[in-house]
Amino acid sequence: MWRPEFANALDDVSHQLSCYHIDDEYSFSPLEVSLDPAEIKLIRSVDQVFIHSSALLARKGIFNPHTELIPNGVDYQKYAFTAAEPPELAAVPHPRIGYVGVLKTMLNWPLLLDLSARHSDWSFVFVGDPAPHADVPAFLSALAKRRNVHLFGAKPAGLLPGYVQHCDVCVMPYRLNDYTKYIYPLKLHEYLASGRPVVAPPLPAIEPFAGAVLLADRLEEWSSAIQKALSPFENTSAACERRRAIARMYDWDLIVAKIAATLAKRLGYSLPADMQIVTKSSNQQASVDQIFV
Repeated sequence: MWRPEFANALDDVSHQLSCYHIDDEYSFSPLEVSLDPAEIKLIRSVDQVFIHSSALLARKGIFNPHTELIPNGVDYQKYAFTAAEPPELAAVPHPRIGYVGVLKTMLNWPLLLDLSARHSDWSFVFVGDPAPHADVPAFLSALAKRRNVHLFGAKPAGLLPGYVQHCDVCVMPYRLNDYTKYIYPLKLHEYLASGRPVVAPPLPAIEPFAGAVLLADRLEEWSSAIQKALSPFENTSAACERRRAIARMYDWDLIVAKIAATLAKRLGYSLPADMQIVTKSSNQQASVDQIFV
C-alpha cells in the first residue's frame, strides 16, 4: 500500500506480508511539518517498508527495522533507443530547452519566466498537462504569450522519449523547499538515459549525480548551466555515454529484482531462476550494489 489513509487495508485483507511504499512526502507542504502520527503507526505496523529517496529515508526510515531504499528507475531501452523526432517539435528552433512532466506548483515558475525573457534565442519546450493547482494557470498564460515558449500538452507515454531525445537540454526546474527536498524525480533517469545534458537544482536526490547533472539554484546559475550544457564539451559521445551509463544502473529490471528479492526473503521463498540470472549478472550485480548501499 501507499499513503497512510489506506492503513485500514491491513485489517480488511488477509495477507502473509504487508508492505508500505513511501514514494512522496504526503503532507505536500512547502514548509516542514511534524510527522503524521497515523503514518508513523502504519510504518511501525507493516512487515516491510520501501522508501524512494534518501531524504525521506532519513526522515521516516527510523521506525521499522525492515526498511529499504528503492529509488525511482527508468525503462532504459525505451529512452536510450533512438526515437523519431515529433513533427511539432521539429518546427521548433534550436536550441531547445525541454521539460517533460506535469506542470505543477512545485516548478519554479518565476525562474522559468525570467529565463525565457532573458534568453529569447532559446526555445523553451513544455510537454505535459497542467496540474489543478491554483497558481499554475497564470504562469502558463504568461509563458504562452512568448514566441520562444512552446506548450505541447500531454502526450502518450510511448511518445515521450522522442521529445526528450530531441531537446538540446533537459531541465528539472523545481523550487527548493521543504517539500521538494524529499522528492526523487522520475524524469531524472529518463533524461539521463536519453543522453541529453541535464540541468537541475541541488535537491538531495539529485546532488549525488552532480558529475552527470549540472546543478543550478539562482537565475544566473541557471543561465550559466544551460549555456554550459549547450557547449560541445557536454555533447560529445563520451559525455552522452557517461549519462547513459548511470541511467542503466537504474533500469526498472534491476530495481524490481531488488524488490522481489526483499519480498522473497521475508516470505522464505527463492527467486525464480530467470530473476536470479538478472541479479547475478556480474555487471548488473555491481549496479545493484551501487544503487542500494
